[in-house]
Amino acid sequence: MSLCSWIDDSAANSRECSEALTISVVHTMNPTRESVWEAALGLPEEDRAALAEALLESLSPANEVADDDALVAELDARFADFEASGGEGAISWDELKQRQ
Repeated sequence: MSLCSWIDDSAANSRECSEALTISVVHTMNPTRESVWEAALGLPEEDRAALAEALLESLSPANEVADDDALVAELDARFADFEASGGEGAISWDELKQRQ
């Protein structure tokens, strides 16, 4: 799933969104990072996913704790909203997977 589709489902297949994100990232990089970025973008999708996972795992554990705390807070808020709505609009996991 691309970052564009996380931002907006209607942009999931948008070449413009993907190009804009790439331009944004590249313009903030030094030449070495830019060449690594360009090389990474040339990899097959499976290899890019493996590279992304390895890079994320290389980050310090302190970053994970902060992300975990933020995730727990977000999930708590969403569950509270779900309970307050009486489960209105809830769908099964199988239905969710079929929508993707």
